[in-house]
Amino acid sequence: MDIFGDNLRDSMIIFGIGQNELARRTGITKACISQYVNKKRFPTLKNLINIAVALHCNLDDLVPTYDHIYGASRR
Repeated sequence: MDIFGDNLRDSMIIFGIGQNELARRTGITKACISQYVNKKRFPTLKNLINIAVALHCNLDDLVPTYDHIYGASRR
């Protein structure tokens, strides 16, 4: 959950999108977006996809895969 919150905050900064705008684009409440950014809650798959679409990024930009976290050499 910590990685997602950090990645979401960073992506919002990179794309210049605030919590209000992300809420508007995704249909997710601002309170819910705030909980994601503050690492209090993790989104449903549907909300995760909506966030990725709104930010024009890939899902693994928000939630890294095992290889991104540990590197391919750990297999």
